[in-house]
Amino acid sequence: MTSPGRRAAFFYFRRVAGRLLATNDWGHHAFLDDAEFEALSCGRWPEGSPREAELAEKGFLRDRLDFGGLAR
Repeated sequence: MTSPGRRAAFFYFRRVAGRLLATNDWGHHAFLDDAEFEALSCGRWPEGSPREAELAEKGFLRDRLDFGGLAR
């Protein structure tokens, strides 16, 4: 059985200049296109995708949260 993808940690969002701005309680942000936003918000962020490391480092991927690193 394959995993459907990575699940998102809690985040806020709003549309800005045609893209979606996601922010979180850690003070990080990421601009997402519509397809990326849908994948992230529906728990289908593809493992190994080019932006996975960025979103993990910023605290957007639930199973990759590094509380010590995010608290700095």
